[in-house]
Amino acid sequence: GIPKVEVAAAAGAAPPVSRGSEAVMPRKEEVLEVSWEPLTVRGEDLRERLATASSSSSAPPPSQSRRAANGAMVDAMLFLQPERREAMLAAIAERVETAYRVFRESRPSFNGCVVLLGHGLEAAGLFELLRCERLTFRPMALVAMGSPLPTLLTFDETFSPTPSFSLPGNTRMLNIYFSSDARASRMEPLFAREL
Repeated sequence: GIPKVEVAAAAGAAPPVSRGSEAVMPRKEEVLEVSWEPLTVRGEDLRERLATASSSSSAPPPSQSRRAANGAMVDAMLFLQPERREAMLAAIAERVETAYRVFRESRPSFNGCVVLLGHGLEAAGLFELLRCERLTFRPMALVAMGSPLPTLLTFDETFSPTPSFSLPGNTRMLNIYFSSDARASRMEPLFAREL
């Protein structure tokens, strides 16, 4: 699928619902999709070379999980290169900020919470943007799904995980991990080795 970052905003813009004698404002969730597929196109030639290297005319084609693992490896390698990482982060920040600005312009009375959700490498990009305070707004939470973020942080010499680590502005972090996802890794062992 197309890599994407989602900016989810919850607002109390819907009409009140009556529950007994009190009127309750229901929350209304909205999802703004921010695609960043063009950023990974430069890695397509690397993915193609890796696919060629992992197959031959006499061997069966690589499995779907092997192709996914290869793609995740190329994405991570691109992200670890400082110049490509910076280009990815700048583009993600610009797209997320634009989506948020357009949302705010269309809903000037918005006073709800913002949750950022990223899948795969996109979650690592969002984490970096939040950690380095490169966004103009503070989300309530970051949800990482199937992300290599913990693995990437292992190689980041500027990151010192401690049990008391928190993102700036007390943005909460949720890492959704499934053991058969080739891109995902657990976050907990970075902060507490006994987990």
